[in-house]
Amino acid sequence: MRYSSSRLRTNLLCVILSANLVSAWGDEEEFDELQRDWREDTREAVEDIDADFKEDVRSIVKDLTREGDLDGALIARSVLKGAQPLNAPRTIEDRMAEWQEARARELGPINERYGRDLEFLSDDVQRDGNLKLLSKIKRELSSLKKSGTYPPAD
Repeated sequence: MRYSSSRLRTNLLCVILSANLVSAWGDEEEFDELQRDWREDTREAVEDIDADFKEDVRSIVKDLTREGDLDGALIARSVLKGAQPLNAPRTIEDRMAEWQEARARELGPINERYGRDLEFLSDDVQRDGNLKLLSKIKRELSSLKKSGTYPPAD
């Protein structure tokens, strides 16, 4: 059985394109899996820290209310809703600083691993020439770097 050279080229091109599509799909799946794992790991890592912080702030709100510092109590309560007040009572400022330090301690290694995995994947995706996925990975790395916990301090 003889194949024409054009038919052979067509078959070869189909094989090459199929391999590239499988590689691109695999990279996309890997990126999605990395994101899912990172989100789950970060949620689990700070769940107790955040719960303890909220409990402490509620206690501070009650104490400030009992002491008659209603402005301080209102400011402290706003922290529970995600506010970052400039004129918070000292007890709230101290507790917020402790909370942020505890979160950074827990998230640092997770973010370091995630960033390293993203960089390795980025190299593979760049070699494959997948601009769309490479852009997504670079945006994710940029966001991670803005968090202040990646890259790790030397």
